[in-house]
Amino acid sequence: MIATAGSAEKLDFCRELGADHVINYREPNWAERVVELTYGRGVDVAFDAVGGSVSVETFKVMGFNGRHLMVGFAEDIQLEDGDYLSPRPIAYGNFDVCGVCLVYVTDPLAVRRTLGFNWPSRAEGLDAHTKILEMLRTERISTVIGAEIEWDDLPVALERMAARQTVGRLVVSTGAHA
Repeated sequence: MIATAGSAEKLDFCRELGADHVINYREPNWAERVVELTYGRGVDVAFDAVGGSVSVETFKVMGFNGRHLMVGFAEDIQLEDGDYLSPRPIAYGNFDVCGVCLVYVTDPLAVRRTLGFNWPSRAEGLDAHTKILEMLRTERISTVIGAEIEWDDLPVALERMAARQTVGRLVVSTGAHA
């Protein structure tokens, strides 16, 4: 497993989670290093939570019949609306690009007609949530909590999140007790 991240702290975290190799994607030529580590074959699956220029570079490391999972836009979601993504690397690279977005709506057809998005129905979303909660309950997956903060510290924490200086999920205490 090759993990890429944008800071030394995040790379250390990836090692702790079991990555065999870690590479800082903010350094030049990081994609070349990934290709070297795969002996020129490329990767089978890329989990891309950054988007933007990182997606463009990640296209260069995709293996034949690989899958590029677009799961987030940490760099800047507005970049996704521009012309920076060309279909050429996808076609010539012979890999799939899959959008991964767990959002659901009451009327999928209306969303499709107005926005052009294929969002699942509420029933399908609840089914997915049920399956995820079961995997959490049985510890097949786990959530990484990076920090627990107080409500008053939320603005600073959100600024850190926007600057991509956080690791894992933030848990916010509202001060209310059950």
